[in-house]
Amino acid sequence: MCFITTYDTAFKFDAGVGAFLDSFDDKGYIKTRSRIAFDNIFNFFILLIMIDIVTGILIDTFGYLRDLDNEKLEDKLNVCFICGLEK
Repeated sequence: MCFITTYDTAFKFDAGVGAFLDSFDDKGYIKTRSRIAFDNIFNFFILLIMIDIVTGILIDTFGYLRDLDNEKLEDKLNVCFICGLEK
């Protein structure tokens, strides 16, 4: 139970473990078990989506830079640098 509590409150931006202590009832059980599951699943999926977005942007950017490099190389090999005519 300590591991679940620490894991759950570590990823939240509110008061953390101190705010979580108010969610226990008189017997020491957590009042909001479904809320813990929802929060962790939500955080997991949001994290995955954000990582996928950043990875996609990086891959697109490197692909664009590779295309520019290939265009420059093709221009250097097939066009005269003095007069600009095709070989």
